[in-house]
Amino acid sequence: MISSLVSPCGCRNNAPMTDERIKRVLFYIEQNIAEPLSLEALADVACLSPHHFHRLFTSEVGQTPKGYVVEVRLKHIAHMLIIMKNAKVTDFAFDFGFSSPAAFTRSFKAFYGETPREFRARQQEMHKARLEVYWASLREDETWAPHKLDLTHMPQKTVKAVRTAMTREAINDTYRSLIGENQGKVTHALTIYTESPFGPGREKERLFVGLDTQAAKAGGREALTLQAGYYTQLPVRGDFDALADTLFKVYQRDIEPTAYKVASTIFFERVRLPKNAEDFDYFSSERIIHACITRR
Repeated sequence: MISSLVSPCGCRNNAPMTDERIKRVLFYIEQNIAEPLSLEALADVACLSPHHFHRLFTSEVGQTPKGYVVEVRLKHIAHMLIIMKNAKVTDFAFDFGFSSPAAFTRSFKAFYGETPREFRARQQEMHKARLEVYWASLREDETWAPHKLDLTHMPQKTVKAVRTAMTREAINDTYRSLIGENQGKVTHALTIYTESPFGPGREKERLFVGLDTQAAKAGGREALTLQAGYYTQLPVRGDFDALADTLFKVYQRDIEPTAYKVASTIFFERVRLPKNAEDFDYFSSERIIHACITRR
């Protein structure tokens, strides 16, 4: 069973979420995305009748509970199709609660406009071309050596975070606001990616930003709980394409040849904060990617 590393609380669209019961349900969905998530089960989490819950959820989120759950699952699977090149498509269908591979393929094609296999082939071919340029540069560098897969164990951590759009302007605004509020008390922050930075349309996706400090309570209104586990780390600097390329290199070059595999599509970056908010630019900052892995 594929698990989530983080349990975010927020809305899929850009409108602010106001009802705490629906926030609690979104929290629950992300925590249990690979589990059966019936209307009745979600209504119980919200302490509402199924009829009242369905109406309130649709009003707050902008789509039905079933549609939201399917969208979250498809986005998680799309990410995994890219980074886990040897995983079977049928495994994803059953791991994420689809009734059959055929039902999964229909849902995936309706959402992405192509079958899972077509999507995987196109995405991997796109990144393959970019990686060929990368490997060519390494062959010309006599000092280059393969990256060692260093693992660091991280205990469970709960972070107070805010949701923001996956754009340079939005991330910079969020970080600068955080730096101003922090006043130098905490030296690092975390950028937590719950959705994929791969491919077009990412400006519609979301991520979370929070100070790298343990929150007082796990499950607060803006609390994200990162599970304990072994993480590999790699520096990155640049835009979202640079980030996507770095992730792809890590998965294909450093993880695939080993006895380990990716534990989740969710990852985070650790970012050093400047003293002055005006000095911060996300794309120019050196970030350290943390990706959780496990044994095959």
